[in-house]
Amino acid sequence: MVNRLKESLVTMEERASEDTVIKYYTNGKLESKVYIIPALSTPKEVSSYIAGSLNIAVKNKFTCVQLPAGKYELDNTVHVPGGMTLEGTRDENGNNLTTLTVPMMNDAGTVHRLNKLALVTADSGIDSSNTTIRRIILDGRWDAESNILIDGHRGIFLSPFPQSKKRGDGYYKDAERKHDITIEDMTIRNFGGSGIYMDFVNNVNIGELGSEQNEKSNRIENIGYGGVIGYSIDNVCVSNTWISDIGLAGKQAYGIAVSWQKGTTDENQLANNDRSRFADTAEGESLWKETPYVNGYYPSRNVKIVNNIIMNNASWEALDTHSGKNISFIGNRIMGVRFPIVLGGMEYDGGAISAYPPEDIDISENVINNKEDIKKYNPKPIPSERGIAANGAQFNDLLKESIGFLKGLTIKKNEVNNIQAVKNTQGGIGIHVTFRACIIGNHINNTKFNGLALLSSNKKTVLQNNTITSIQEAKANEMSVCIGIRGSHNNGNTSNTYSSEPLTSEGTSIMNNKLDVGGQNKNIAEIYQNPASISNMLNFI
Repeated sequence: MVNRLKESLVTMEERASEDTVIKYYTNGKLESKVYIIPALSTPKEVSSYIAGSLNIAVKNKFTCVQLPAGKYELDNTVHVPGGMTLEGTRDENGNNLTTLTVPMMNDAGTVHRLNKLALVTADSGIDSSNTTIRRIILDGRWDAESNILIDGHRGIFLSPFPQSKKRGDGYYKDAERKHDITIEDMTIRNFGGSGIYMDFVNNVNIGELGSEQNEKSNRIENIGYGGVIGYSIDNVCVSNTWISDIGLAGKQAYGIAVSWQKGTTDENQLANNDRSRFADTAEGESLWKETPYVNGYYPSRNVKIVNNIIMNNASWEALDTHSGKNISFIGNRIMGVRFPIVLGGMEYDGGAISAYPPEDIDISENVINNKEDIKKYNPKPIPSERGIAANGAQFNDLLKESIGFLKGLTIKKNEVNNIQAVKNTQGGIGIHVTFRACIIGNHINNTKFNGLALLSSNKKTVLQNNTITSIQEAKANEMSVCIGIRGSHNNGNTSNTYSSEPLTSEGTSIMNNKLDVGGQNKNIAEIYQNPASISNMLNFI
């Protein structure tokens, strides 16, 4: 793949020295009209030609603008009109031959503004036509060796708000979500912020057009902060995408993160008309429907992260959600990432304040640090310190009214390998502050400290049919275990208040798990409970 890419770049440089032609299509039919990009055009001219061609397409009701093969420096962000398809040219092997990139310097000899902005933005789809961006290489020319994050430097920016809007600038007001947008078969690389950034969007599909292909043709590589970042997104799917080489040493970075803005720490953080503010009754449903939006942020909802390959993130996480609702992480392959899959609520002040737990999370059929994957994809030798970590929140809201249980959690049929935990609370799979979590049919191999770890306040938990093998030996004063009960209040109760509800194991089930400690050692056991923990009552069958 690398050799083919280098060859394509050489060809692009040669072609850019000649006149090239922008083509138009209407519902797949080639139009006779064309738009010429003259040889050796300046970045300002190229930006003008692309913008002009898109305007002509809108005026003539063409549905697709196809950019020619070549490497083109831009002076301005490309903006794709609603319902339009902007695509590049491909060769017969499926390689993208159209590159849009940024000048390193402007005419005054200072850093060009596109080194701090997105290369492409888009309007919402129109009627039944999605706005589509596909088959283009976006190259931000950012160098990770600079060790500098550039938050606004993005490949694609999707939001109703201006690019200048910063975290903490205020609540959403008088805005409609961007919607019905498709991004497919792209190569997005060398951006100091994010590959794809979304804020307040609905109905967005990101991925590979032909999912039967052996290698992912939708690729995001060498990114400073996040491969795909989404704030307050709804009904979004990210699938069949290759994401690699994310982050800088010592700084947070994400392969794919599904979150919401955290600009305040007051009780109005959550949107006033968010469904979770109303009782789960017919009266609450009616009141919710009658309540107009005033202010606040929405958690991300209804997001599917499916069949992606994510590797090479030494600093932080491959997959993440903060407070997400109905989020699915299914069939992803992860290797060479410090923290492969993590979910939790909002956190402030080093965890002293936390609120709004995730809800209805499905983590299934993901593969972490598989030997065959490592042989095939050759990731960097970055140790993973935990495999899957699922956390509720200390409080349900910022008024600190009640504990924020993560409800509706399923962790099923995942393969987790070679976890080099550095704390005895970490391991292959760990849960914390959950209600009715189902951990079923997972295979965990070669982990340190814990195969499965229950930290504190996990209620009515089901651990069934999991296979845990080859636990690594802990240091002399520690214990490595297949199943570790590391915290307190893991039982069948509905809360941590036992005065009105006696302590019970009812509803918990730890059964039919295959536990293989991998030899005889006093520091390795099948099941371990911290002797200092309290109020644990679980059914071991």
